[in-house]
Amino acid sequence: MRKYVAFIATALLGCGLLGLSVTAADFEGGELFGTIISDKTGYIDLARDKTVGTYTSAEISATPFRYMVLSWNSDTPKGTMLRIEAKVRVNGRWSDWLFLGSWSTDGDKSSAGPLDMSGDDIAYADVDTLTVRGDDGETADAYAYRLSLFSVEPGVTPSVRMIKTAFRNDLPGQEIQRQGDIPKEELDAFTGTLDVKPLAQTTRDPQFANVICSPVSAAMVLDYHGVHILPEMAAMGVFDRAYDGYGNWAFNAAFIGSCGLESYVIYCADFDDVKLELMAGNPVICSVKYKQSNKVTRNLPVIDAAPIEFTNGHLLVVVGYERRDGKTYVVVNDPAAATDGEVRRLYEESQFIEAWEATGRVAYITHNTGIDLSEPLITDALLAPTSRTTEQDGVLLYEYMLTDTDKDVISAAKAVSPDGERIQTGVTIVAWDEALGAVHSYAIPAEGPGLWLNADQAGQTVYVFLGTGNYYRVSRGRE
Repeated sequence: MRKYVAFIATALLGCGLLGLSVTAADFEGGELFGTIISDKTGYIDLARDKTVGTYTSAEISATPFRYMVLSWNSDTPKGTMLRIEAKVRVNGRWSDWLFLGSWSTDGDKSSAGPLDMSGDDIAYADVDTLTVRGDDGETADAYAYRLSLFSVEPGVTPSVRMIKTAFRNDLPGQEIQRQGDIPKEELDAFTGTLDVKPLAQTTRDPQFANVICSPVSAAMVLDYHGVHILPEMAAMGVFDRAYDGYGNWAFNAAFIGSCGLESYVIYCADFDDVKLELMAGNPVICSVKYKQSNKVTRNLPVIDAAPIEFTNGHLLVVVGYERRDGKTYVVVNDPAAATDGEVRRLYEESQFIEAWEATGRVAYITHNTGIDLSEPLITDALLAPTSRTTEQDGVLLYEYMLTDTDKDVISAAKAVSPDGERIQTGVTIVAWDEALGAVHSYAIPAEGPGLWLNADQAGQTVYVFLGTGNYYRVSRGRE
């Protein structure tokens, strides 16, 4: 329920969306220290005998911008991670290197956090967005980025296969220009709807159901492209420890990318950019804010067909564009709906565009580029009963320890926030009914390393998804 980019000063994306495309050859312009550009793949890897290395891009000229989002697609085997930084040039001066995030599919993920204090008088990082301070309307005209690669073992390397940057400039006369090569009359004539499975966030794990619109949208797009996972897996796969949330735009794109797809964040010029993707068979995740009617006392755009009273920031999936009874509609899968069956909705075009423009016309673009697709790894585990019991809402709960197959305990404890006042929701526990092929129920995690399950839940297949991106399955409940 928050925000969401790629690189190098060569050609604009063929689909016409603002951003600069990176190929293997583009990486040649940067500085390698303990890293290589693989002859086999063209990806940035650690050198063979290294466990730490960096890649620093060239200084890249860009159209004037105030906001920049950096997106990456990578493979991070167990024990590896990435660190991403960027700097910008404003009026001839370069900012410091600003931390944008640390990323690993099976480790903690952390962004700059809200209004990171590492910023300087030129720019700062806020979760997923680098912002030029620009008190007097200043803009940046160049940027560079730096990747740090880490591994616990020589010969095992993270691989970065794509970097993209998206820019936005909200100053008059400097708006984004669409670069598409499809004639305007073809765009105007387009109608069609993609068959994207509807998923409601409201029916998911109740501890965080109201804040996982972005990973639920990601799960819908993944499912469409052939990667079938529970939305809770996506939520844990994008969980940002610093931000304490699931809506980091870049992390959501990186998670989709970790499954073998190309995914990145953009700022669109207009809705024709979304149509271009729909015409190519690609659903698009868009950021919106809205209220259900003018009776709602909020300064928000109105979408009459919205499923909830209001939202100050929300992600949904655009799946089509239709004309009915003389009106034009954007067809969406809105995860805020009460049930899966109510997710598919028709939003009047002008209302949708106003709600989308209110958040900067942000979108996640996803393409299937032919890389082998893969679902996140789920590791077999065991449940070892302890002697402890407790009661919740009149139901007797039994404590279990999650262990690996060697009987070593895997802690599923929630992480306590630094201020100690609340518990981060960095774990979800799903009891899965194999006979129905559906979620049976969710267990609410407690402080401490154990799991509390009622007798019925303990008899189901139990999945434990951690905010580190580690996923476990106990196939038949009790050991």
